[in-house]
Amino acid sequence: MGNTLKVLGANPAPVRDRAMFRNVLRQIFRLRYWMLGLTTLITVMAMVYAWRAVPVFRAKTLLAPVGMQSGGVRGELIAKGLRRLSKRFGIGGSQADRNKRDIALAILHSRRFTRRFIERYNLLPQLFANKWDANHNTWIGPSPDYKAAIKKMIALSKTSLDFRSGMITLSIDWYEPEKASMWVNDLVFFLNESMRQKAMAEVEKNIEFLNEQLHKSSLIAVHQLIYQLLEDQKYQAITLRAEREYALQVVDRAVVTGESVSLNSIEIICGGFVSGLILSLCLVYMQTCVIRTQKKANGRKRQ
Repeated sequence: MGNTLKVLGANPAPVRDRAMFRNVLRQIFRLRYWMLGLTTLITVMAMVYAWRAVPVFRAKTLLAPVGMQSGGVRGELIAKGLRRLSKRFGIGGSQADRNKRDIALAILHSRRFTRRFIERYNLLPQLFANKWDANHNTWIGPSPDYKAAIKKMIALSKTSLDFRSGMITLSIDWYEPEKASMWVNDLVFFLNESMRQKAMAEVEKNIEFLNEQLHKSSLIAVHQLIYQLLEDQKYQAITLRAEREYALQVVDRAVVTGESVSLNSIEIICGGFVSGLILSLCLVYMQTCVIRTQKKANGRKRQ
């Protein structure tokens, strides 16, 4: 008998756990109507949210770096142009050695490029439609600044990279599927066009500089070298004029699918019910722990 008491006294945890479990069950039974009311309240709130929530649609396009299709002299010339272009965008010397895919993605998520894109397509009234009066073409209250617009646009545009194939998926989530697909396609076009124009401007400056040096020097060897460089730059200029998809080639263009990526009403309501039930159980458990602690404190005072 003494050994049995020692064993029970050495491990009282299961006894305490069973007592705690019984206390929680008593509290649940005592506060069952309170728990039912809290769970019902949160479920109703979820129903209201599901009724008022605006569905969000996702538009996405599949892209491939142009270097995956370009090879030989043409690919090398474009790569050289991209390395010069990276310096103009201020990406840094280490970025200049990377491939065009990484440079294009860095430019795509830059604040400078995003602002130019918003200005080019006049996206401020669309990004902040709740503050824009379309009937009078004016802002309701103070107009939003470009910092907020840039932050919002960068958050909307998301890219994912498949490291095996090198393919890039660009997506935008928005409340209107037509605008989402249009923004994705315009974003890719504007990125390619901006990078191509920068490279063209660089090539034109190089040609102008080489022509000036050609007139300044009278050495035949220097002339031969300059002619070779001019030929290289002129060939690159012809390539750039013909190349519309300069950095990223569209493999699968974004189209309007009408498929919502937001939760449906049933999922929202079920989530509200489960959340209310879990919250009420947690509150009951906390109340049981508080009551138990108070009883222990009162027992010690009596002793």
